[in-house]
Amino acid sequence: MQDTALSGNVEPGSADVPLAVDLDGTFLRTDVLLEGLAAAITRAPWLFLLAPFLLLIEGKAGLKRRLARAGLVDLATLPVRRPLAEWLAEERARGRKIYLVSASDQEIVDRIAAVHGLFDGAIGSDGHANLKGPAKRDRLQKLFPEGYAYVGDAGADIAVWKSAQRVSFAGRQAGTLRKMQELKKPVERIFFERAAPLETWAKAARVHQWAKNALIFAAPIVAQRAMVPEHWLNWVMCLLGFLIINLLASSTYILNDLADLSADRQHWSKRNRPFASGALPISIALILIPIGIVIGAVAAVLLDREFAITVGTYLVVTLAYSFKLKQIPVVDVLTLATLFTLRLLMGLALINVEPTPWILGFCLMLFLSLSLAKRHVELHRKAQLGGGDVPGRGYRSDDAVFVLCMGVASGFAAILVVMLYVADKQVVGLYKTPHWLWALPVVFYVWLGRIWFLCHRGRLDDDPVLFAIKDPLSIILGFLAAGSFALAALA
Repeated sequence: MQDTALSGNVEPGSADVPLAVDLDGTFLRTDVLLEGLAAAITRAPWLFLLAPFLLLIEGKAGLKRRLARAGLVDLATLPVRRPLAEWLAEERARGRKIYLVSASDQEIVDRIAAVHGLFDGAIGSDGHANLKGPAKRDRLQKLFPEGYAYVGDAGADIAVWKSAQRVSFAGRQAGTLRKMQELKKPVERIFFERAAPLETWAKAARVHQWAKNALIFAAPIVAQRAMVPEHWLNWVMCLLGFLIINLLASSTYILNDLADLSADRQHWSKRNRPFASGALPISIALILIPIGIVIGAVAAVLLDREFAITVGTYLVVTLAYSFKLKQIPVVDVLTLATLFTLRLLMGLALINVEPTPWILGFCLMLFLSLSLAKRHVELHRKAQLGGGDVPGRGYRSDDAVFVLCMGVASGFAAILVVMLYVADKQVVGLYKTPHWLWALPVVFYVWLGRIWFLCHRGRLDDDPVLFAIKDPLSIILGFLAAGSFALAALA
């Protein structure tokens, strides 16, 4: 969410008063130090683990310098506070001198200033002294003895505002804005960003992705316990498991978003994600991730041992995907298919049913096809936007045909597994009227054929699973598949 309001009580700027602009949280909608720590999680884990010790030994300025020299952050893609940037451009066009002044390392400040071309100079920390609060005030008073104007966003900026001739605010802290106004200084501009709505938090947690975790509830169905009264506890266990995996999944989604910040900011739709766009601070993510994973893991252990083992496998595979596997073509989609299959295995573990080769083969091939469909959509869109490499992935836009062939083949392999299952003599003996099961390969043929037809034409959303949840025809086909199971078992 970009800035939503400008103060109505503003005074026009003066071209003879130089304007100093803070960087983190002011000009940028994010914090460069936290960006560096987030990038270090996957790109330089050793540096992330050593960060607390470096902070104690070298101080905040020293840690910032180390992160700056590691070059982990794509500075050109960092989200900018657009209304503020537009005002700065107007002021500079009028002849006003504008300086970027930040507690971030000098190398970082210089590079960001060069990227945007709005500043006449850049001033940052030198690796020894952290240019924040009183230290920033003293530097500005020394550089501009005749006075300056200042744009800030945080409590540390109050000391700077007190010595400034004119003040401006650009940020989301309402309390800090009130304190600035209480200084009774001439106010030039206020760019206030309201607190993120609940919708933004839900988007960060990927609540809409929880629908994938409903695969846990498929376990009683495939195990033919769905309609058996004495197995009602199975549904309770699956519900508890569903809640636990939702918490863990949201935590890992946030971690994946941190790992993908740079790539997401170059993506046509993912750049609007809460952390990539700066709508939510990275500090929140760094707090929520360990809390969510620890609570979810403990709850899984308390609920069921076999379930906990499956959940642990899910976490390991997810972390491997976030750290490395998503960058390896073909392996990335196989990993996604494995994560889908693990959701069903969690449900089977909760009801104490061993997975059969049939269900494992079908799930792996089906979800591999859907994962390839998701990747094909990205490649097709990339080709429409000019082609080239897909940021953060190992694919190029011209790999779309290869991915299409693999996806269709995987889909038909899933259908073949269903047909072999229905034709198996041992399986036939498990159902009262097994001939109803022959509706299953037909349903999956129609559904997968439609998915790939839309995918080939570029009309499929980014995620085919979420598309299916919203698509009326997919919902109807889902009921037909469930109905064929019920008729085969009960009729």
